Amino acid sequence: MALPESAKAEATPSLEERVLVSVADGADLRGRTTTLSAMSESLNITATALSDTDAALAGTRTDAVVAVDSDVDVTLASGSTVTGERTLTLEAGHGLSIAQSIAVVDLLAFISVSTEAEATTTATLDARVTFEDGAVARTQDLDVELKAPTPP
Repeated sequence: MALPESAKAEATPSLEERVLVSVADGADLRGRTTTLSAMSESLNITATALSDTDAALAGTRTDAVVAVDSDVDVTLASGSTVTGERTLTLEAGHGLSIAQSIAVVDLLAFISVSTEAEATTTATLDARVTFEDGAVARTQDLDVELKAPTPP
């Protein structure tokens, strides 16, 4: 009896991103309308794994794994001052985010020994606006926004 023919396909891209807007200690930012914005505008990552086997006796394994880790921060350091005479907007967040994994098995066999396909997508998307102790924000209208990713 012939040994089984096997195929294995694996795709594992990952994406790490850090977007930081920081106002340093002692900085004094002033304006009529002031905006500090840290945005990850677009994340697009795809893993595709394709396993293709043609044999009388065959087995196949396909794994597609995507991992996304994105941190977006606006930080006002201790001793910093930000002034928006009319408005002050502090925003952090994510725009369009697409992360997908696709596992495909194409198996043509008289007897299939084993066929496995797994697709995994994980995403950690963090957005923060931080005022450290001693940071000062002056304005008539303060707007702090944390934006969630939008679906495609």
